[in-house]
Amino acid sequence: MKIFAAIFAVVFALFAAVQLNDPDPEIWTPIYLYGSVLSGLVFFRRYIPIMILGGVIGYFCGAVYIFTPDVFGTWIDEEMLNRSTGMKNATMEEGREFWGLVICFLVSTRYLFHAISRKKIGFG
Repeated sequence: MKIFAAIFAVVFALFAAVQLNDPDPEIWTPIYLYGSVLSGLVFFRRYIPIMILGGVIGYFCGAVYIFTPDVFGTWIDEEMLNRSTGMKNATMEEGREFWGLVICFLVSTRYLFHAISRKKIGFG
């Protein structure tokens, strides 16, 4: 888990850095920095239940909020047509934001299950 957490601490920090050029960095930079800090805490075996649960719930709600059929289906077509890392339209941007939140959600969920299995977080 230490290697996994270290990798995602760096990955999320890089995601946050890339967001500084985004039209709305005040929203997305903290979102990815939260994931980086959460990964750093797990790396150092500091399991803060409210932070882990906050990440899981927050990222899930964010992904559900952004999700539309266009974001899911059209995004792939747009990316294949444009084959560029630059944002060409709103659908591409929303698709990338959606998948970023899905990645954050999955990583946070992994931390939650790891913490539960190590009895760092208990229910009941």
